[in-house]
Amino acid sequence: MPLAAKQIADLQTFIDREDRSVPPYFAGRRDILADIEARLELMWKRRKGKEPQASGMTRILYGAPGAGKSSTLMHLKRKWDAAAKDRKFAPRMLYLPSPGGFKDGEALKVAVAETLKA
Repeated sequence: MPLAAKQIADLQTFIDREDRSVPPYFAGRRDILADIEARLELMWKRRKGKEPQASGMTRILYGAPGAGKSSTLMHLKRKWDAAAKDRKFAPRMLYLPSPGGFKDGEALKVAVAETLKA
């Protein structure tokens, strides 16, 4: 889906600020996103049908710093969170931005509970 003129302007502002957070809009990587969502849909169908899960379902995002790994995950999280708010089925994602997110057991328990609550 092409970006609208306002989205392009917002992205230019984001770039000019040299912001290192996730961009406000997401473009590209259509095949990667489609593959991840197709795998999740297949997993859900197998689970509902009480079938064993297929092998080869793991996906790894890799690339150089700044290649868009975190942006891809945050795009999926935003999309799925929005779908869950509309009471549509959506996968839930627990996003831990660093390995340190695993170290604090109590904080991790709270994060898992909040993710699964929806």
